[in-house]
Amino acid sequence: MNLVDLIVVVVVALAAIQGLRLGAIVQVLSFGGFWIGLYLGAMLASVTVRQVHAQSARTSVALVTMLGVAILCGIVGRVAGNLAFRRVHRGIAGSVDSALGVVVAVVASLLAAWLLANTLVNSSSLSLNASIDQSKIIRSLDTLLPAPPSVFSRVQGFLSAEGFPPVFAQLAPASAGPVSLPDNALLRQAVIRAGASTVKIVGDGCGQIQEGSGFVASPGLVVTNAHVVAGIAHPVVQDSSGLPHPTVVVLFDPSYDLAVMRVSGLNEPPLQLDPDQVSRGVEAAVLGYPGGGPFTAAPAGVMAVFEAQGRDIYGQGLTVRNVYEVQAVVRPGNSGGPLVQPDGEVIGVVFSRSTTNGDIGYALTSPGVLSRVVQAESGSAPIGTGACAPG
Repeated sequence: MNLVDLIVVVVVALAAIQGLRLGAIVQVLSFGGFWIGLYLGAMLASVTVRQVHAQSARTSVALVTMLGVAILCGIVGRVAGNLAFRRVHRGIAGSVDSALGVVVAVVASLLAAWLLANTLVNSSSLSLNASIDQSKIIRSLDTLLPAPPSVFSRVQGFLSAEGFPPVFAQLAPASAGPVSLPDNALLRQAVIRAGASTVKIVGDGCGQIQEGSGFVASPGLVVTNAHVVAGIAHPVVQDSSGLPHPTVVVLFDPSYDLAVMRVSGLNEPPLQLDPDQVSRGVEAAVLGYPGGGPFTAAPAGVMAVFEAQGRDIYGQGLTVRNVYEVQAVVRPGNSGGPLVQPDGEVIGVVFSRSTTNGDIGYALTSPGVLSRVVQAESGSAPIGTGACAPG
């Protein structure tokens, strides 16, 4: 039992005592108001957090907004419940109401704790995220309950550390554990075979300069993440020499988090995408332009492959992606870059990182990427890049 579990136990115990004293009717109306307020607070938080530029302050603003509105609505419900309390809490009816009040209080407080934990687990604080992730109570609830409503996912997207989209609609599965990483010789091989075909993506939009990575996947076609180009009318590709090339987005898939651009004057050779998924232990490299800086290659190893139920880049519709859990340091700007084997073959596209461990990233597996590249090869008409993604 960790600190989060202890806090949940204390809150539930206090709620149970109050439930016994006040009864079910007061609790139903009070918690009903609290739940309505929590939902409205999440809607308001998704707006207020946009105005906060300091990533470290976003978690506090979201928490205060959500709980503030929830508590106010809970007070309104409590007042209504007190009026009904005076009429019901007599004799046998009062005893039954008190017993049911304990049940209502325990269930409602557990659900509230689970919702808040799932929202805050994507904060900028690795220690907070890890405490939530390791909570036995929250994990047990997570296995029993469906994904939280999308409004909470949208708040989670704004809390996301440095713009990475949440990978999971609920808590991430337990890590598969460390694997071996390639040595410097193998890392150099990956750079020699794939470095020149790895590009930087730059776009002016959403009130900022957005940067990411990508790679040539077919003659004249560059792959990146949808969240890298979301809301950008004219993204630019910079080749390995730093020369800019105009682009036309011909595929934009916010559910899978993938975009494909047709690029003018780009002569770098395309990289081969592996048509099959690889297994645990495969050594690889993460290539890209982290932080908008120079080209960087980071050693990586595939830890696990799984189907991840998450939401689209806007935190709305549920989606399922085939994802690699990767032992690698993934930094902002790596999004859209290739995960390559030493022979230069692409086995995945980097798109996010763990919220609890700075040495774990996530990549879309190559078969799903390949099918979308094939689809994009016949396209030439420009496609809109949607609204700006949270973050």
